[in-house]
Amino acid sequence: MQSDARAHILETMRELTIRAGALPSMDAVAKAAGVSKGGLTHHFPNRPALLGALVEMVGLRTTETFERARLSAPVSRAYLETSVPDSGELDDFFVIFTCYQAMRAAGIEGHPSFDAFVVDLTRALTAEFGDPFQALIVRLVGDGLLLNSVMGTPVPAEERDALIEHFSRAASGPTPSRTSSTTESTS
Repeated sequence: MQSDARAHILETMRELTIRAGALPSMDAVAKAAGVSKGGLTHHFPNRPALLGALVEMVGLRTTETFERARLSAPVSRAYLETSVPDSGELDDFFVIFTCYQAMRAAGIEGHPSFDAFVVDLTRALTAEFGDPFQALIVRLVGDGLLLNSVMGTPVPAEERDALIEHFSRAASGPTPSRTSSTTESTS
């Protein structure tokens, strides 16, 4: 469990990143959080540790949103619907992307919690569709919906809803009309 000071430092860095549109220095985080540089480095000995912890904290929020959606919908629907974030969630994804870019620049690839999320999501989608290729397509469509939202060019709601319905039908198996047309074309 995170200490209150650690959580406060991370939340401060998140807010500074959103306001400035870029990652703040460790000195700026310490000052804004009201801790000394030594207090900051007690919790986060270096910038990569701070970035990784921020990705972990913010990523947990986005994962919780997805898990709540999964309680009332199939995995594909939950993933595609949560891939179109509201404005607060957009801020969180901006922070995650900004941290990842800085981590990549420092030679750090990936993050264990994100990697685990992708593996779990892929397994769940594969189980839902019975096809790993279809699972990959749904995951990439969700990633595209998210990227378009973050870039300020969200897919229009009508098209997004049609995509979600398309994959929901595909997950529930072939319909009689699809089965008969497939049978006819193979005869």
